[in-house]
Amino acid sequence: NNRWNGVAVESVVEQILRNMYNYLFIYRDDELLGHLASGSRLQADIDLHVAALKKLGIDRAGES
Repeated sequence: NNRWNGVAVESVVEQILRNMYNYLFIYRDDELLGHLASGSRLQADIDLHVAALKKLGIDRAGES
C-alpha cells in the first residue's frame, strides 16, 4: 500500500503541487518557479493530456 491508494487523482495532483510549492519556498528554485508560473503553458499541457485521455476513452471524472 502507499498513501495514494484509493485517493482521487485530483487530490494526488493537488498534494504533489503543494509539495512542489513547499520545495520552492524552501530552496527558491527559480527554474521550477518559472515553469509553474507559466499558466498558459500549463493549461496547454493539461489540454494535451486531457485529449490523450479522451482518445483512450477516459473522461475527466475518471470513468470509462
